[in-house]
Amino acid sequence: ARSKDDMQRELEEMKAGFEHTPLEMTPELEKLLHQDIKEKGKKEKKRAAEMLSVLAKHNFYANGITPV
Repeated sequence: ARSKDDMQRELEEMKAGFEHTPLEMTPELEKLLHQDIKEKGKKEKKRAAEMLSVLAKHNFYANGITPV
C-alpha cells in the first residue's frame, strides 16, 4: 500500500512531465487528477463549514445568546 504522500508526489511528477511533453492523457492519470481535484474541493468545503460554525458561535456570544 502506498501512502497518500507517495501518491501525491507521483501525481506532481506526472503533472510536471506533462508540462514538458505533449503526451496524451491516459484514463488512469485523468482519474488521478480528477480525484485530486475532488479531494481538494472536499477539504475546502469542510474548511468553509468549520469557519462558518466558528463564526456562528461567535455571533451567538456577541449577541448575548449562549448556545446550549
